[in-house]
Amino acid sequence: MLMDDQHYERTVQLLHSFREIHQNHYQMLSRIAQQHGITPQQFLVIRALASSREMKLAELSDELHLGNSTTSGIVDRMVEAELIYRERSLTDRRSVTLRLAEKGERIWSNLVENKMDWVMPFMQIPAEDQIALLRIHKQIVHILEKIRKED
Repeated sequence: MLMDDQHYERTVQLLHSFREIHQNHYQMLSRIAQQHGITPQQFLVIRALASSREMKLAELSDELHLGNSTTSGIVDRMVEAELIYRERSLTDRRSVTLRLAEKGERIWSNLVENKMDWVMPFMQIPAEDQIALLRIHKQIVHILEKIRKED
């Protein structure tokens, strides 16, 4: 029974560590975004659009793991701030394509220039540890998705 208690406690510590990582990552992301005059969510949208050039709203929602209405609100504010363009399809008026505006591209260029400042500390983790961690994270995501689907 003692081993089961230890295993349980270790599992709880693991889950708490994810919360701690998430909080610290969000604070880092907030600081980086703030230096460029954007919010952390806008940072993530700019990164997503920079990597794919253009996306539909539903694709962006999936990429950000957010609901369509939440993503739509973020997009509205970014269009208003001239960070991204929202274009309606000529063939399907319901379809909206999003892409970076010039201001958003400039911000992304600045972020890319400085990315080593915030990526470099993570490169201290040996490659084999990163690979093992990614493998374990996939297992955890699979477990969490399974639990979510059962609810």
